[in-house]
Amino acid sequence: MKILILSLLISLILGPIVIPILVRLKAGQSIREDGPQSHLKKSGTPTIGGIIFITATIITLLITGYFTKNLIPILSMLGFGLIGFIDDFIKVVLKRNLGLTAKQKILGQIIVSLGIGLMVNAEIGSSLIIPFFKSEIDLGILFIPFIMIVMIATSNSANLTDGLDGLATSVTIIILGAFALISKKYSDLNTMIFAIALIGACIGFLRVNINPAKVFMGDAGSMALGGAVVGIAMVLRLEILIPIIALIYFIESLSVIIQVMYYKKTKKRVFLMAPIHHHYEHKGMTENQIVFAFSFISLILGIISYFVV
Repeated sequence: MKILILSLLISLILGPIVIPILVRLKAGQSIREDGPQSHLKKSGTPTIGGIIFITATIITLLITGYFTKNLIPILSMLGFGLIGFIDDFIKVVLKRNLGLTAKQKILGQIIVSLGIGLMVNAEIGSSLIIPFFKSEIDLGILFIPFIMIVMIATSNSANLTDGLDGLATSVTIIILGAFALISKKYSDLNTMIFAIALIGACIGFLRVNINPAKVFMGDAGSMALGGAVVGIAMVLRLEILIPIIALIYFIESLSVIIQVMYYKKTKKRVFLMAPIHHHYEHKGMTENQIVFAFSFISLILGIISYFVV
């Protein structure tokens, strides 16, 4: 509880410091004209706010002495967060609309995931726990390519989830809460502390990110959250659990894949707009209703995940 309160307070303190800096840098978010019309009023809202909860988490872990005990999830969070930060900085500060090219972004993700994958393989091994069956499987030489795919998919899926005020933050807080309880179940104090520190930092960030958001987390924040989630899963050897515990991430990602593939074949759309949270906006749901519904689903998935591992 002390860890949670500390990271929460640091995050709350950083918000009023970081947001004016982002405003001075003119780091305002550009809003898609073909997106929901209700989002147009958000144009100019400062972004790259993910540095608030990332910094709060790191400071908390340094103060409490748990930084070096959580290098894998920290490096995973920072590695993917850095890629997102560079993309954000190019787009909103340097005003180059495209940011990193798709090739540059995927190359960065490959480098980060390969480095961390090798680290996990060396320190933890190549065996995974299979949920439901509670048995193990050793992937051997297939572990590195497998873990790279999982890391890149999770980070990009978390990125797609960040499309409504407070959505990615709220969903991830619940995912982290479930992982904290699972860590306690596995008697892994260090990983539990990391999850709790990030939860506190995200709750503090939610104060300025909930609708109407005063700041967006940007790719720096959403990719960092995806990296943190998969980092925790790797330490616990529960990578196979990610599609269950973080199903909302992958529904968001899958909705985009389905939309693009179906449109290329038929010139018709499955969803009114993708990712799927925008589909429900077009159906008449408010942002807060969608955030609540997706968070509730994540809560159910978190409870299921706790009992199947």
